[in-house]
Amino acid sequence: MGVYGDWQPIYAEAGLVTFPVDIERKAPAVGNWLKAGAKASATWASRPGLANSLGLGLVCGKRNRLTVLDIDEPDENLLADAFSQFGASPVVIRTASGKFHAWYRHNGETRKIKGVIEGRAVDLLGAGGMAIAPPSVSSKGAYQFVQGGLADVENLPLLRNLPDGMACTQPQKILKTDVAPLAGSVPVGTRNDYLFKLCLREARSVADGDALRLFALNVNQSGDWEPLPVDEVLRTATSAWEKQASGCNWVGSGARLVQPVTEFDRVFFPPDDKPNPIASDAYYLLSILRRLHFGRESFVCANAMHSVCGWPLRRFRSARQFLEQAGCLVMVRPASAKELASALVV
Repeated sequence: MGVYGDWQPIYAEAGLVTFPVDIERKAPAVGNWLKAGAKASATWASRPGLANSLGLGLVCGKRNRLTVLDIDEPDENLLADAFSQFGASPVVIRTASGKFHAWYRHNGETRKIKGVIEGRAVDLLGAGGMAIAPPSVSSKGAYQFVQGGLADVENLPLLRNLPDGMACTQPQKILKTDVAPLAGSVPVGTRNDYLFKLCLREARSVADGDALRLFALNVNQSGDWEPLPVDEVLRTATSAWEKQASGCNWVGSGARLVQPVTEFDRVFFPPDDKPNPIASDAYYLLSILRRLHFGRESFVCANAMHSVCGWPLRRFRSARQFLEQAGCLVMVRPASAKELASALVV
């Protein structure tokens, strides 16, 4: 058999519930892994396709009474610094990429990516987290115990001196510390969009795409909606990370004024190639309208706005007329008798 089939009974004897992992994607190879118990774990090990899996996963948190300190650099000095701050663990694992995991007794710790040690690549895999366990094998290498082993699981110490907010005496519902509270269950037709938005928000605080994909897998199993297929979850998280990596993720960074290049060209590069001295005023007015009426399909662009721009009325009217002629503003209702110079535009 593979790693999972051979080692699931050994981990079970040590009191740890495991699940098969697609090791190359660092993703669960089964559904409902976050809530699975010993019976499901053993059932997976009896199925040839899953038993042959080269990856062995552990749910962190209350299920296995396990919190993992993830040293996300192949740096033994960083591991030593973490031990100095949080206390040493008798169980240390070297990951396939040469980084380190240290096991501790779960004491209500949450999941935290970055910020465990300021400015250092140290993550905390608490409630809702997933860790890959030895002797999982990937194309990069094997996970292996370099200190201690399963015999030490019953004697794991508690983490000490954690920053505020990372430990609690009563564990919170999985992932509620990582994402905004969900207003009831998410309808089936909106799950992917909702997950994408959560991933965009989380992407600003995780180290890499793998961490974001793990976050998405955890959220998908949080119970707030009917779980999506794993492949779809991974695609959604990957798309969100691509936006983050390209600098196009604006979620959580405050409101922005977004003006298309085609609109800019329409104002400053007219078809007749004749620059118009009013163009700069027109673009300034367009920016103010976007700022004041963000998200509205229509709004009033009245003469009184000339004072907002700091312009005489004639200058304001010229800029507004330019935008109408350029197709940036469309009159949908003429000015009323009471507001002789107002215009409702989209």
